[in-house]
Amino acid sequence: MIRKDRSWKPGFGHVGLTHLHKELKICPDITKSSELKITNSSDKRNYCSFISVPILTYNESNSDNECLGVLVLTSAQPEQFSLERDKDFLQNIASLIAVYLDVAIEIYTNHENNQNKN
Repeated sequence: MIRKDRSWKPGFGHVGLTHLHKELKICPDITKSSELKITNSSDKRNYCSFISVPILTYNESNSDNECLGVLVLTSAQPEQFSLERDKDFLQNIASLIAVYLDVAIEIYTNHENNQNKN
């Protein structure tokens, strides 16, 4: 992924940590966070609370599923997300995205294989 004017390295920040750890991350108010800091003044106006959910592949025979990406919701206001209210819904959305990506990749791969045969 190309860095977009961020001071942290890949695997850091709430999206990077979610991707790296393959687990949901939530921050009610980033201004009170000990592990996450925002230094960019425009980001301070736009990002106060967030919830990030990994989009994981599913393979019954493999417990170490690949993280395909991260579903991220942010708010300029604090306390906008709740694990109790949002976790199950967002994890279901992330699972649906993973199924869609799996099907799309399979269709693309089959199409490419057919093109190479011709």
